[in-house]
Amino acid sequence: MILNDEVYFRSRLFYLELKLFTIFIVCKRRGVWLVKLNLLFVLISFILFVRFMLFNAFNLWHWAAIFLFPTTALIIYLVSKRMAGKEDNYQPPDKDGWSFYHLQRTLMNKKPLFKGEEKRGFIQQYFTQRWQYVVSDIFDLRWYLSLRIYIEEDSFDVRWKRSRGFSQQEQWLIYKNGIVIGKANTVMNVKNMSKLKEVIFFEVEEETWTTNALTVTSSISLMRDNKKEGLLRRNHLISNVQSINVTDDRSEYIMSLILHSYYFK
Repeated sequence: MILNDEVYFRSRLFYLELKLFTIFIVCKRRGVWLVKLNLLFVLISFILFVRFMLFNAFNLWHWAAIFLFPTTALIIYLVSKRMAGKEDNYQPPDKDGWSFYHLQRTLMNKKPLFKGEEKRGFIQQYFTQRWQYVVSDIFDLRWYLSLRIYIEEDSFDVRWKRSRGFSQQEQWLIYKNGIVIGKANTVMNVKNMSKLKEVIFFEVEEETWTTNALTVTSSISLMRDNKKEGLLRRNHLISNVQSINVTDDRSEYIMSLILHSYYFK
């Protein structure tokens, strides 16, 4: 009976190890990796410790292998810091239009926003609570996304809003220069999901519009009254330079396209 219990416990531990490694392998690059890697290091270290205490099972290679997790996290941090430096030193390739360089998501640094060759503002992602950053990273989702966007004299705070009860829609309150001017929410339904369509609905100062894009493309359109008022897209297929063109350089349109890009792309 004791032997059977030991075999069962070993099999469950082995299954949990495989599950943890599978989570690590299949997780997407879109999110931040630092929390995931360090969490896996702690969990697998605990598993190996339990195996050693219960079964006196010690394998030097296992212990050596798990230190690849914090080592990889350190490498990702250093690479991301270098990428953040490139974002900060970005120089626009075009003399017209708005643009910013979106190269990494690991560090929540300020990304300069340009109009032509002149810096006109910046973009910064943030989380209102530290635990939100951890949860968003572990599940590799854009939950709790909030943005500070400065465009010339206008400062926008697009703040994630907790919905009442269960909702599949993400919601934000939009502040401009410290005053609430509107709100936004994703439009996730069967129709849009079947068409691989991304949609965010905006209601700003008694006006409404939507940002739309296909999941498989990088271009984002801003539509108001069935008329295209703005477009965000990459300079080319493998570029991380995001170019923006909107009617009358309206800052609310620029903010809307940036929110869509950060949340979906």
